[in-house]
Amino acid sequence: MAQYLLGIDLGTSSVKAGLLNVHTGILEAFHARQYSEYSEYDSMMLWDRILETLYEVCRKTGGNADIAAIGISGQMHGAVLYDSGGKVIEPLINWRDQKRYDPSVLDLSKSTAQPNDTGANLVAGYTGSILYWMKQHDQENFNRIGHFGLFTDFVRAKLLGQSDHATDPTSAASTGLFDVQSNRWHETLITKLGIPLSIFPMVHRTADIAGVLSESITKKLNLKPGIPVIYGGGDNQMSMLGSGLSSAASPPLINIGTGAQLSKVVSTNYRGGSEIELRPYFDKQYALIGASLGGGGHYQGLRDELQKTHPDIDYIQMNERAAMVPAGSEGLYYCTGPSRSNPKRKKGFFGKEQNLQSVGHQARAVMEGILMDLYDLSIPIGLDNANPNIVGAGKALQVSLIWRQIAADMFGKSLHLTKNVENAVLGAALMAGRGANIFNAPGEWAHVIKSETPINPNSGHSMYYHQHYFAEWKKQVPTLVE
Repeated sequence: MAQYLLGIDLGTSSVKAGLLNVHTGILEAFHARQYSEYSEYDSMMLWDRILETLYEVCRKTGGNADIAAIGISGQMHGAVLYDSGGKVIEPLINWRDQKRYDPSVLDLSKSTAQPNDTGANLVAGYTGSILYWMKQHDQENFNRIGHFGLFTDFVRAKLLGQSDHATDPTSAASTGLFDVQSNRWHETLITKLGIPLSIFPMVHRTADIAGVLSESITKKLNLKPGIPVIYGGGDNQMSMLGSGLSSAASPPLINIGTGAQLSKVVSTNYRGGSEIELRPYFDKQYALIGASLGGGGHYQGLRDELQKTHPDIDYIQMNERAAMVPAGSEGLYYCTGPSRSNPKRKKGFFGKEQNLQSVGHQARAVMEGILMDLYDLSIPIGLDNANPNIVGAGKALQVSLIWRQIAADMFGKSLHLTKNVENAVLGAALMAGRGANIFNAPGEWAHVIKSETPINPNSGHSMYYHQHYFAEWKKQVPTLVE
């Protein structure tokens, strides 16, 4: 019987799970379930989707899978709140939440803690911002909070059959209230915001075992008893791990999903610009994250808008037409709008508006605008110019050849994509392997990370982007760039 590691990834709009065959390194029996894309969830709805997904994955193995351990990856930021009796306070709030934000929290946090300490500023959607807003504007529900967790912790609690009031460093850092430098809660900042320390979860290592799968879930999934469940962590770091980034020698990673990120592993802590987040990584390392709000969601928005006049248009046609347009979209530029470092940026097309009549020009301009955000973030991160490669992840790059080529051209590096398209699921499974002592070092899972043929940059296009496009983009939209 094959031995497996079960990886679960709870995303913004879907839950995914897959079984990693320990010996072949293949992610088998994958399944996904969609749910609401809004900023709030009903906890029962979410758990039903998770349980349905796990049932389907286990059923595909014939119901007799030998699962050695379970790993969890979850969307970051947001908040899962529990009352003093351990009952969920509805709704669950994800990172898209904008209404529970009091701007004064940013000034208070900046006067108390540096971004280099907490890894990020307290902006909308962060747990710290949500808790502070509730204290200021929803005292009744704030007083009900017995403890809180992140989405990874919600999944783990359900698997264990009870909340363990715990989290891991990768999730803790996504609250904006964690001292990344000392690997503990930032008590000075928390006290300044008036949030009781008693509601904060204990922080355990990501690969530590939290307990075993509950008896009731074990029976529902027809699994053997006593399967270890690890603490799990944030989907950004898990996706990095599942993309093969294990040390500071690894190439940087571009990920384009609903949002977009540029990530790099570093071996020492970082002192840099406020637009770059410092997050805990594994094996006493850090991850530098340049996060953009302008990811694949903008391309989806363009498709939805185009369908009003082109009912049959789909992503395949958009990609094909974009591939026929020269680099730079012949003077049509796109900005993704507000960013965490510049909330006043305007969203939309700029430059030669006559090209708005072309689907291909619009599609390519949006791709270039999204990648422009990431390229700008690469400057403060300080990409290693000596490394000729960059890793790509996320559905946008996995399914679009033209988007891959534009990324390689803009960054001037060979783009490598893993054959597995579910990097966070794979990362969660690998971390489960660490917890179960199946993999004790990254070299032991090298057979799992399989790459496609790299996309090499077009030297002419790269020269155009670097010598003309970047400067022209900023010239065309001068009010958007500080």
